[in-house]
Amino acid sequence: MQAAIRVKATVQAGEGRVCEPLLPVGEAVEVIVLLPESQTLVRRSAADIIAEAPGHRVFNSARK
Repeated sequence: MQAAIRVKATVQAGEGRVCEPLLPVGEAVEVIVLLPESQTLVRRSAADIIAEAPGHRVFNSARK
């Protein structure tokens, strides 16, 4: 799955910014940045994530 970042911004003039003649300077815009797709997707179980958390778990299992 490709990740994206969505942010509101104001069009500004100058070097080092996105240059698009159709966007008037000072106009409010919404920018969506698509991040490159990761080639390796690591899936972890909830138990693995909890086991890595700092501190100790309160229980070992749901059974008494």
